[in-house]
Amino acid sequence: MKLSVIIPHYDSIGELSKTMRKGLLQTLENQTLSKNEFEVLIVDDLSPFSVEGLEDITLDLKYLKLEKNMGVALARQVGIDNAKGDYVMFIDNDDDLFNTKALETLVNSLEEKTMILSSGFIEDTGQKGASGKTIYLPHTKDKTWMHGKLYNRQFLIDNDIAFRPHLRYCEDAYFNNIAFALSWDNTKFINDITYIWKWNNNSITRRNAKEFNTKYFCDYIKASKTSLNNLKARTKDQDKLSFVVISLALQSIGYIFYFFQQKEFKSERVKQSPTYKEAMEQFKAFYKQYEGVYDVINEQSFIEAMNSARALQCSKQMIVERQTFKQFIKGLGLRSHKIFD
Repeated sequence: MKLSVIIPHYDSIGELSKTMRKGLLQTLENQTLSKNEFEVLIVDDLSPFSVEGLEDITLDLKYLKLEKNMGVALARQVGIDNAKGDYVMFIDNDDDLFNTKALETLVNSLEEKTMILSSGFIEDTGQKGASGKTIYLPHTKDKTWMHGKLYNRQFLIDNDIAFRPHLRYCEDAYFNNIAFALSWDNTKFINDITYIWKWNNNSITRRNAKEFNTKYFCDYIKASKTSLNNLKARTKDQDKLSFVVISLALQSIGYIFYFFQQKEFKSERVKQSPTYKEAMEQFKAFYKQYEGVYDVINEQSFIEAMNSARALQCSKQMIVERQTFKQFIKGLGLRSHKIFD
């Protein structure tokens, strides 16, 4: 078995259970990759609505129903623990594969030492252009989301790369931080588009954007801290991992800075909200914990990381940029560093 496709399933309104059977599962049935080479595991996270019509599916399909709701992260972990494939791939139940050749493209791109294979994916913005067609954003060489990626299952097991119970949100950032760091020389990127991140008004990130941005942003910081602490404990005399820790800390503070440069965070009302204040306190603690690494960062690394963080944010929302990074740091009462000038 070459590949295990893991689909965590939770449906609170009864729509996904119908569209998933006609959409994602139909796409999987139509894949050009031989059905002998992949299996599909649906992990039902105690959903009020189960997927219907599975008796007609010709796939190698396992339907695992959990005894209690554990969240998407641990649902994925149950999928890993029950998988048979050499590689695992995660697909959210409200997304789809790009075309019928997606799995074949991924599997044929694997090399002997590939621990992670990352393909391109497109993001449905939920907006339409002047022509009336949906606007999609392309993502390539992504290390944040799980979309369009294959992970060597034995590599995950051997290195204790697993989803953690205390990270119910931003679990993908934690998982990928660890996985990409430890697969340093054995990660392969391809430009082929294999995955569609579809728009879903009822998803956690889009159901209430402001609530998500303020309430769950703390979980992003928690995920970053947890992954950095995990990697730091593994570094010892490994120079490459030490560099990864520094790079990851830098990328995280850049992402946070541009996150708070969004227009919605400029009003005094938002700044006075408890969730905003909590997020800022969490960031200050995060910044201080890794303050020692900033003095050894070279200017080019800082510029590249900040440009990458800015591009990620600007692809989605308006960036106001009323502050420089140095002003942002000093405004929080934190010590600035020469590199930030």
